Amino acid sequence: MKVFDRYIYLGFIYNVILGFIIFNFLIILVSQVYDVVKWVVNGKITLLGVIEYMVYITPVYLNYTIPLAIVFGTVSFIGRLSSNFEIIAFNSFGISNLFLFFRLLILVFFISIFHLIFNEFFSYKLIKKGFDIYYNLKKDDWGEYRGSIENFSIRVDFIDFYQYIYALKYVVDLNFMSDIIIMKINKKTRDILEYIEAKNAKLISNDLWILYNVHIKRYYNGNLEKEIYLDKITYNLFSSFTVYNKTRKKHREELNLFELYYQLKKIKENNSKVDDEIKRELIKDLLIKINLKFIFPLSSFFLFFLVFNFSIVPIRGSNFVGITFAILVAFFYYVLLMLSQVLANKGVIFVLWLPNFLSIFLGGFFLFLENKK
Repeated sequence: MKVFDRYIYLGFIYNVILGFIIFNFLIILVSQVYDVVKWVVNGKITLLGVIEYMVYITPVYLNYTIPLAIVFGTVSFIGRLSSNFEIIAFNSFGISNLFLFFRLLILVFFISIFHLIFNEFFSYKLIKKGFDIYYNLKKDDWGEYRGSIENFSIRVDFIDFYQYIYALKYVVDLNFMSDIIIMKINKKTRDILEYIEAKNAKLISNDLWILYNVHIKRYYNGNLEKEIYLDKITYNLFSSFTVYNKTRKKHREELNLFELYYQLKKIKENNSKVDDEIKRELIKDLLIKINLKFIFPLSSFFLFFLVFNFSIVPIRGSNFVGITFAILVAFFYYVLLMLSQVLANKGVIFVLWLPNFLSIFLGGFFLFLENKK
């Protein structure tokens, strides 16, 4: 049995590594080529600097490339065994598909645990350095960042107060924001002076924006003084501070579980006059980030449940169909995962695990049918 284990483990690992290289190359090339080429042409970064940046930024994509590599490795290796009738040969020697499944499942489980540990102790440090390089290079550009910024936030200092601005999405090229929160905080007392919520915002000139579907709360000495609902208002959202001194909120990948739990504990224990609704939103946001810290690394394990069964094809030449179907399964898995994040943002946190529970249920069901047959 040691020879059999060595054969399937080495063959599987080889295909996983091949898939990992392919998907990392494709995803990083597509996502980074525009900025990197522009920086090189403008003389902002050397070839050595490009290599350093790529090394630091690669862990950002591990949450996607490792699960996709597992999918590729499974359908490639198991599909080849099936096309060469090795699966049938294994069965004739009393080695069932279920036995093969659990052998590889153990290996995938250890890969998932390694992915989780790497994220928590090494990945976030590298990612922080990568983002530091990225934003240091971008801050020299005139104007705002290009593209879409998720969870955009900034603090602008005025004489008597801080202005905190948060947007769920900031589409810079279109000068558009969605789901905006603006807070004015008194520098001395730390009391909230004004709290504004708006569904959308559109830049009309310089720093002047139109806010739509606006809810305004104004405070005096920490107590709610006035509450106003308006269809739209004009608002001086930024100052020129933003153009020259770009700041950013830490990405989820830059924080490990310990930091997220610490922030969660700090917010829960905060008994200041911060609006309860803001407190609930912050707690919900942190809970989503904490759950995703487990979900992404373990997605390799859950996806394996699905793709293993689709990789076993009894007819030579049908391996391509199995691979295509398995990639589609992975695609719909991530679509469902994104949908679950949308639902989780509405307050149902446990729904984040729905794609994984569904993968185990369907994979186990198909495995049971295959083993019974």
